[in-house]
Amino acid sequence: MDRDGFSVISLTSLGSTVSHRVLSSAEELNELNSTLEVPDERLSSFALRLYQLHQYVGSLDDALNSASAISGRLQTTLSQSLGSCDVVSTVLNKQVMRLQAETLPMLDEVFLVVYNDAVLAFSRLFAFFAKVLSLSNRDQQDSTLDSKSGREVFDHVSRACQKASQTKDILFTPGAQSSSFASSSKGPLPGGIEPPPYEPAQASMPQSPGGESSSSGSGFAKGLSSLTSSFKAMTSGLWPKPDPLSTALCQAALRGDVQQMSGLLAQGANINGRNGEGNAPLSCAILANQEDAAKFLLGAGADINSKDMKMPPVFLAASVGSIGVAKMLINQGTWNANASRITGQSYFVDVCNSENLEGIQLLLENGSKPNVTNTSGRPVIAQAVKKGNIELVRLLLRHGANPDSSDATGSSILVIAANQDRMDMVKLLLESGTNANAKGLSGQSVLTDCINKRKLDMAEVLLEYGANASAKDLYGHPVLVIALRDSKLSEAEKTRVVKMLLDHGASPNVSDGTWGVAAICFTMETGSTDLVRMMLQAGSSTRKKMNSGETLLLYAIDNGRRDQAKLLLEAGADANATDKKGRTPLMQAISRRDTDLIKMLKAHGADANVGGCISPAELAQSMGDLEILQMLGFGTSTQGRGGPVARPHSPPPGYDTAMGKV
Repeated sequence: MDRDGFSVISLTSLGSTVSHRVLSSAEELNELNSTLEVPDERLSSFALRLYQLHQYVGSLDDALNSASAISGRLQTTLSQSLGSCDVVSTVLNKQVMRLQAETLPMLDEVFLVVYNDAVLAFSRLFAFFAKVLSLSNRDQQDSTLDSKSGREVFDHVSRACQKASQTKDILFTPGAQSSSFASSSKGPLPGGIEPPPYEPAQASMPQSPGGESSSSGSGFAKGLSSLTSSFKAMTSGLWPKPDPLSTALCQAALRGDVQQMSGLLAQGANINGRNGEGNAPLSCAILANQEDAAKFLLGAGADINSKDMKMPPVFLAASVGSIGVAKMLINQGTWNANASRITGQSYFVDVCNSENLEGIQLLLENGSKPNVTNTSGRPVIAQAVKKGNIELVRLLLRHGANPDSSDATGSSILVIAANQDRMDMVKLLLESGTNANAKGLSGQSVLTDCINKRKLDMAEVLLEYGANASAKDLYGHPVLVIALRDSKLSEAEKTRVVKMLLDHGASPNVSDGTWGVAAICFTMETGSTDLVRMMLQAGSSTRKKMNSGETLLLYAIDNGRRDQAKLLLEAGADANATDKKGRTPLMQAISRRDTDLIKMLKAHGADANVGGCISPAELAQSMGDLEILQMLGFGTSTQGRGGPVARPHSPPPGYDTAMGKV
């Protein structure tokens, strides 16, 4: 697409090169980490930062292609910025390739800190450019380049590149001269490899006499151009030496100018030569989605195994979104849909890592297998779930990816999605047939983990798709007990969890895995009548005892919960059962002078003559309460004098025991 004679192809193709190189570096770090007995957090963190830069470059590419206007200053600044990032990413990629398990002890952490900051700086810069490109007015674009936020971003990039130009070796060699800003000890920097949050320099940039500078963007571009040239000079040993004809041929390939390409080849241009970025003409044609140019080069004998390409042409085209070229190459019928590296890893893995959905779909439709794994054994769908790319996951599932796949560590992809709190991903996997009882690395089910972490909505979805409501954690605690014991759940939340578990088949008669305490006992401790009712209606036993030795009925009476006592009696609780002190529910009701409770207990079979050291009748007699005695059927003297029973001067033996005082 042209903008007043300016073509964005050169920028988008350079951006694609940078994006691919950054992605390659990230994958190299991850592959190295997968070979280690204990993954190196420094490498994981740096790889994540590189993945983020890869995404920002992609966003910039989209912004370039959709921009309605691009000012002249913005064009210059974009070109210099991408060129500088290309230099930094090339050096970084070559250094990352030097890392092996055996050389890891020599890793210079200063290098990681410096390049981590450089990657962060370019990520911020490209996000800023995408915002500027969204403006439709060129004057607004220039004004935004001159803004305070723009100057801060430019300053960050300039300083980061300056430091990167002084730090070129990822491996520390004893005796080597350290950089001017590195620790002389070469030891780990405080805080690991993560740089501190970016803060702009306090010193303001030079301003024009009229106030705020009107050329921040162009000034930055000039400075960056000078810095890039200096950087290239300092790292000249790392760069290929292009010849003019090869560079011209690559430029023609980027434009799709077949006539000029033919003329250059007739003049002796090397069809497999490299330009200043290290790309061969065929790679340039693929990166720029120039179908005719790619077809011409292939017909003229371009090497499809050129070392500048990280993968065969079809896979490269698919990974960068050059769908026209990819289709043309596929239609030639000379490609292998499941070709792999010398390590055995399918090139389709690399295409999936690019997250270019259109390219991935094209390969799947033409025979690439959706269940391939990387060298560490991680399926591509597991990687997609881990990255949170739901559209890629949906695409892979639609083409036959195994919904019960596990990560290389053994964690189900369902567990990965649940750990990321991705309800949409969890639902997609369950709808596609994923086992709802999948387990994580610890062996604990995903439902148990959700209950433990109070992810109630997700737990409900899992139950709806068949998760075992009687699942247990690693200590043998059923999820029902876990929910009842959780002090951080509100009563309403506990009621919700218990209901959903019971509704999906959880047994109410389970016990905790340590002491064997019944779930109904934990229910009584919550004090919730609704929970007690729910458990009893589900069939919970009423004959369990609390830790203190009390029966459930006595516990309810002791705590003044008459409504719960009624529920227990209606569910079949023994109205005459005693605790370890010999107390009965009727004795407690009498001691409390609770006539309504006495009536309730009598209605459910409470016997005034059943007790431990003392019976309820004897207790009532000792208290001299005529009303209670009459309720118990002892309204007259047992000696036949017709008067009321005289209250004794001292309590009978066993009174203290009956009252729970001993």
